[in-house]
Order: sequence, then C-alpha cells, then structure tokens
Amino acid sequence: MKYKEILRTLCVLLQVVFLASCASTADKDEATTPEDEYRNLMSAASYMRVLELYVAGVAHSCTDLLGQDDAIMDGISDGWKTRNREYIDAGRTLIMAQAYLNMKLRQAELGEDKGFAVARAEAAEFGAAIERDSARMANAHLSGSHNDQLESCNNFAHQVSTGRYDITPRLDRYLQLQKMVQITER
Repeated sequence: MKYKEILRTLCVLLQVVFLASCASTADKDEATTPEDEYRNLMSAASYMRVLELYVAGVAHSCTDLLGQDDAIMDGISDGWKTRNREYIDAGRTLIMAQAYLNMKLRQAELGEDKGFAVARAEAAEFGAAIERDSARMANAHLSGSHNDQLESCNNFAHQVSTGRYDITPRLDRYLQLQKMVQITER
C-alpha cells in the first residue's frame, strides 16, 4: 500500500472515531460511546465482507451443482457486487484501516518486527473468522439432498438477480451500512 493510501485509510479511521464521538455527545438518549459506534461500524464492515464471500461462494458452488458455464453464476455474482459496490468498498476500507491502525498500535507496544508479526496474525485470524462465517452460511444454504441443493441454487440465482441480497432500507443494519459509506466517502 502506498504512503498516501495508508494516510488516507488512517484518516478515515480517525474520522470514524471523531464522528462517533460527535454522534454520541449529540444524541444523549442512545448513550452510545465512540467505542460502541466504532464496533457498530466494524460490525457493518464485517457483515459486508461475509455477505460478499457468501454470494460468491454459493454462486461458485451452484455453478458446479447445476453444471452451468462459470459465466452465468459469475455474472449473477458480479451484478450483485456492482449494485452493492459502495458498501463493499466502504467495508473493505474500514477493515484495512483497522488492520493498519492495529499494526501501528502493536508496533508501538511490542516493537516494529514483533508488533508487525502479532498484527499480521490478528488480521489473519479476523479474515479466517469472516471466511468461516460465510462458508457456514453457504453450507447451510446448500444443505439437504441433491434435489434440495439444485432447488436452492435455482432460487439463489433468482433471488440474487432480483435484489434479495442487495443492501436496502429493509435491512435491520441498513443505517449502520449507510453510516459506514458516508464516513468512508469523506
């Protein structure tokens, strides 16, 4: 990552903390701390990454199960990514900012080499947890008999194509996802 990209990512993360602080002091009824707000935003970022991997994973598995050309399901998955690009990008930006900030904190605590190694291991653990969650969801979606799996794949393709997995106001975490996008666009 280039120096300017690192600085931008760090600035975004600092904005998250600052804006969360402003939001928590402006809205006393909710009693949200900057740490709570930050956790909510990281939860939204993680959700987007899990959802992205889930859609891609089920699409890939369904390609094999349905005996289709890769381009069909890839097109469906790519369409979903295009429709939800701003949320995907915002989630990735926050995750990268968190990893960078964590690396800097670990290096300050443990020294450059050891801090880097610890931060890298923590980032790998975080990534593995996201991959496990998306794989668990995909496996649950494709459970059952072969016929059940085929039906699930056909339904999945239709659902993704018609926007069932898109980020819309009907989602419980929609406001968190919107805030995540707003913060990373600044």
